Amino acid sequence: MHSKARFPAALGSCGNAIIPPGAGIVKKGWEKMVDGEKIRRLREASGMTMDELAQEVGLSFQMMSYIERNLRDTTAEKLKRIADKLGVKVDELYTDSAQAQNN
Repeated sequence: MHSKARFPAALGSCGNAIIPPGAGIVKKGWEKMVDGEKIRRLREASGMTMDELAQEVGLSFQMMSYIERNLRDTTAEKLKRIADKLGVKVDELYTDSAQAQNN
């Protein structure tokens, strides 16, 4: 039986979600976070504008901007589309918070 969990706004844009095994916080002190700066660098290297990428993956320009500035997260489906358009694996768009806090 899956239960719905409430995420704080900082953990994602989806307030109610069924948490699949291995998603989100894996163990205490470590969580996967989308690296918006990496998305921006990859997008620019591919020659795409933010608006072009947003339209390709079904996001608004504003939401894409929030993602690239690490102000919002997005759904796994949209993140997969972003990764596909940028020619990388989804895992390459994540950073872990423990590593980010140590830098």
